[in-house]
Amino acid sequence: MYNGDHKGCQKIIKYNEDKLLNKMQVETFCSWCNSKEYTGTESCAILEFNYVSRIMNFIKFIELNPGIYNCLNDYSKSIIQSSIKNMYVKENQQGENFELEQEQIKLESVAIFLKPDYISENFDTIIKNKKEIYIREIDLDIMLKQAEFYGYAKEFRKFLIDYCTGAYSFEDAKRNFMYIELCKESYEEEEYHYMLIKMNNNSQIYENYDKKYWLTKLEDMYGDKLVSTDEEKALYYNLFESVKRYNIEKVLDLIEKRVHLYNKDELWSIFNEIKKEKIKNNTSVQKDVKDYQKILSVLESMDKTVLYAFEEIFTTQ
Repeated sequence: MYNGDHKGCQKIIKYNEDKLLNKMQVETFCSWCNSKEYTGTESCAILEFNYVSRIMNFIKFIELNPGIYNCLNDYSKSIIQSSIKNMYVKENQQGENFELEQEQIKLESVAIFLKPDYISENFDTIIKNKKEIYIREIDLDIMLKQAEFYGYAKEFRKFLIDYCTGAYSFEDAKRNFMYIELCKESYEEEEYHYMLIKMNNNSQIYENYDKKYWLTKLEDMYGDKLVSTDEEKALYYNLFESVKRYNIEKVLDLIEKRVHLYNKDELWSIFNEIKKEKIKNNTSVQKDVKDYQKILSVLESMDKTVLYAFEEIFTTQ
């Protein structure tokens, strides 16, 4: 059914509600273990349940073909919702079993079809629990299929970049960074610079032995030289060899163009790097702070220390 005629599947489901939908029952990990009188280890039980459970396989089928969900009747939807909500851990039993709780978080996060308009919550949950839950490439691919179906492909790409560049260790960076290739056919130029900003601000990446390999890989994906000028190298000062001298105004122009890609910590860091360059080379800045209205607009909603760091570029001698 995964690779078959999905529209045909929808017709079959519609015409056979009594046989296929109205006989569905809630199934959870606990109920499955009880019915099987399972005696193996919990980890092995989870693996087997995920592989053989009828409801789990049906959920996977819907995730790969989210249009199917709209063909289900209210009864079967309520069965799926209830099963997912209580699959590994009941709502009132949180805090009792770490492994089952992580499986629960992962299941609810990957099942975008349940609440597609709240997809950002799924992404935020995975990022928040990145150290605890292991998201495989196949899980990310399943999420991508659902995001594309519901019109959130761009939002998924941002999440994927955040996930892959948000490494908390060298090993995590090595394990997850190459998942970024999942959307290599779809990335826009701006998204490549968003990747570089994130990489430049994560020591687990810029101090990693594989850094040069990853940068080469990104250029292969982009199909051209991503960073060619001294000013762009200065933007990503942790990723490229230091530039002896560069045009500060051109660097600020690049930030003005891409300021919406930065968070406050990233802006604070790059402003301080520019200030160091100005002091070291005794460089003057010809433009005025008011010439960078996009930067100033973004800084209005940020901590005042970031604004001060920006203003010091124009005032520090």
